[in-house]
Formats: sequence, structure tokens, C-alpha cells
Amino acid sequence: MRHRIALFLFLFLVLAAFLPVLSDDKPEPLPPMTAERWREDLDFLARELPKRHKNAFHTVTKEQFTAEVTALREKAGEAGDDAMLVGLMRLTAMVGDGHTNVHLPSSLHQLPLSVTLVEGVHRVVRGADAAAALKNAIDFRELAHATLVGEPIGERPNSYSENDEMRLPHSRLQVSYSTRYYAFLPGKDGLVTPDKEIKPTWAEWLAGVDPVLEWILSQ
Repeated sequence: MRHRIALFLFLFLVLAAFLPVLSDDKPEPLPPMTAERWREDLDFLARELPKRHKNAFHTVTKEQFTAEVTALREKAGEAGDDAMLVGLMRLTAMVGDGHTNVHLPSSLHQLPLSVTLVEGVHRVVRGADAAAALKNAIDFRELAHATLVGEPIGERPNSYSENDEMRLPHSRLQVSYSTRYYAFLPGKDGLVTPDKEIKPTWAEWLAGVDPVLEWILSQ
């Protein structure tokens, strides 16, 4: 029975991690921008993000954030659109949680890929949100006494989540931000480690072998 629960957990987490999030609010093309429009968008972000985020200064200080906004405003007259986009992404990344970010405009060419480190080298994988999988893993372990198999989950159990979104007035860039703080494991701020840790190797990746699934099926 325990092995069936572990197999069910594995399949459930795979589905949860790779199920795309459907939304009617899609990224828009970047309209023609001027230095003044970029500055007004920056002012909007600097004003609204601290208001709407659950705690925008849990990692970065207000003074550090304001200084970065000021520096980017000064660059707006000579920086191109790409540089301003990177600057906005840097600003939201300073907040320090995975749900606060800038969605790139649809007019910018992107590859649907992200990079994950595997045994000292890199492999290309489809990006996924770890928050829901983290909560599911904790619930299965605590409530169903399931065995967690695989690698440590890359998100802390106590963190900011439950994102909402807003649009910058001129660039129409979509900005996500966290609205709640969850403490799934109060007093424990480390990573959620599996009961059976299995790290895939580069050779297994090339051969299309899933060592986690093979271990579960062998039990």
C-alpha cells in the first residue's frame, strides 16, 4: 500500500509541475516607448508594488529598491528598450520571491526553455512552478505518510506566494507579485528533502531513463 501511495505521489507531482497555467491575460507586444514613458512606468512600479505585495521588502531594503529605481530612471534617456526591460526584471527580482517578476512582451522572441544543473553539466528543461508541487509533497508526507522520492524541492516551505498581477500603464508589461505568506512548515526554513534522494545523471538523461520512476517501480 505504501508503495502505491509513493507511485501515486510521483505521478501527481509530475502532473502538477507540468500542467500549464491557463490565463486570459496574455502578454502584449511592447508599444513604442519614450524615455518619459519608461520613467512613468518606473514610478508606477515603485509606487504600486510595495502597496500590493504582501511584504515587498522582506529581502531587499526600501532604500536599496529606491536607489535602483532612481538609477534606472536616469538611464531611461539613453538606454534602449531591451536595457529597460532587463532593469525592470532586476527590480522585481530584488524582491526575492519566485512569484514577483516581469512577464516579457509577446513581441520579444523567446525560447520556451530553462536551464537546470545536472551532475556538473547543464540540461535544457521545460520551466515549471515549484510552489504547488511543494505544498502537495508536504501534504502527502504529513497526511498520507507517503515516501518522497527524487531531488530536494527548489523552493523553501515558508515563503511568499499566491500571486496577483498588474500592468504598467505605457509599456503594458504584466508584473506579478505575491499577496500572501505561507508557512507550510513553521520553524523549518530549509529545503524539503526527499526520503529517498535520487539525482539523475547526464548519461541517464541522454538515454531517456528516469531513475526515480525505475526505483519506485522496483519497490
